[in-house]
Amino acid sequence: MVAFIIIIQLLFVFGGLTYLYTQRKEEESLLYAKLICFMVVGAIGFWIYFIPVPIGFVVVLFFLDDPENLVLKQQAGLIGCILFLSMSLY
Repeated sequence: MVAFIIIIQLLFVFGGLTYLYTQRKEEESLLYAKLICFMVVGAIGFWIYFIPVPIGFVVVLFFLDDPENLVLKQQAGLIGCILFLSMSLY
């Protein structure tokens, strides 16, 4: 059952990042790699008394502000946050 959940998560992550890459407004070098990095930063978090706190998503929203394709990078951070929260379920 856990393997099935991991496969669904991987499909969600790579499908979401591919969708974001196709929605780019400006050409940017290595955009797909940057989206993966923003997703990884968005997935950083810790636990406080059994409550998951996705601190990486806050970092992506407020501190990483590259003007090119900003919305896409924030959405990649959101995908990372969703991944962190879904991993905390099991």
